[in-house]
Amino acid sequence: MALRAPQPHFEPQQQPQKHQQRKPQPKKKYGWFHITPGEKGLAVIAGLVLAIGVGMNLNAQSAVQQTNIKISQTEAEINQISDENEELYVQVSELSRYERIWERAQALGLTQNEQNVRVVPGQ
Repeated sequence: MALRAPQPHFEPQQQPQKHQQRKPQPKKKYGWFHITPGEKGLAVIAGLVLAIGVGMNLNAQSAVQQTNIKISQTEAEINQISDENEELYVQVSELSRYERIWERAQALGLTQNEQNVRVVPGQ
């Protein structure tokens, strides 16, 4: 058997086609999901609404806290004034005792004269 010399392998040249259709290649997807621009916009809007809601909630809580502080300060002032009023009522009752008034009148030179006392009939 004789060995044949290798012959060059010629491939037939392809003729360029005039109207070759290109198939659109699918876009590369990263990860296991794909977010469309509309979904991104909705996510941004939802985030803004959530942030505004949180801000409004914090503002309302701050206003409530400030009101509670003012209420507690007012209650403390009321308690202080009522304590002062009680002390003043005690002083008034001590100063308006009959014995004290009589001593004070005698110190000023007043005397009790039964002839100057008039009884007024009740109505």
